[in-house]
Amino acid sequence: MTVTATHQQSADALGQTPSVPAGIKTFSNSEGTLISLTKAYLTLWSVQLESDCNLPDFAQLRRSLFNWLIPTANAHAPAAPTRLATPNVINLLDADLTSMTLGVIQPPPNSYCGMMMEMLKADEDTQHLPTDFDMVNRTLYLEGNYLMSGTSQAIPFSIDTAKTLRPKYLLLPVTLDLSSSHRTAQLDIHITYDRWFDSLNLPVLMTDEFQQTLLFNNVTESLKIAK
Repeated sequence: MTVTATHQQSADALGQTPSVPAGIKTFSNSEGTLISLTKAYLTLWSVQLESDCNLPDFAQLRRSLFNWLIPTANAHAPAAPTRLATPNVINLLDADLTSMTLGVIQPPPNSYCGMMMEMLKADEDTQHLPTDFDMVNRTLYLEGNYLMSGTSQAIPFSIDTAKTLRPKYLLLPVTLDLSSSHRTAQLDIHITYDRWFDSLNLPVLMTDEFQQTLLFNNVTESLKIAK
């Protein structure tokens, strides 16, 4: 099974997803503030298929916003046939809607109903490390500026963290049944990055831990599975 990731902006009113080329990414958040990202990297640490979706972790509404405060780990996730344990850095400034191959796993025959994704700091063995910025020991790095509605001066910002973000548990759109005669499949993770800054108090984002918590939660919530 091949696991891929695609980053994108939200679909418009007609349901069309913008095809944004590589380079600076500009978009508006839910408050109408214009955001421009000049650097944007996210470390996707591991992806795991799940065959039991009755676990409490799949009940997202019962999880706290602050559950991302998990002890950081330096070693790769334990290898398993159902787990892609090789970390990858996603560069949000690459062209949107371009599928990046994260890796291949070989899950045994079973019915799989969901998946879990972890976001931890990158190490030296992480795939797709950028050449223009050191992402080792970083989970998320964002650099850019914002222009609030009714103003004319763009304000620069940066977010740099090695914290472990809250993992994302997702139900598959359709149960994946793998058997001895059906062993191949593809799962594509969609990252909708233009929702990361919704409902944030941007003037205090760089210094306010609660606002950063909201940002990290938005990052987790932006991960979806392609239907």
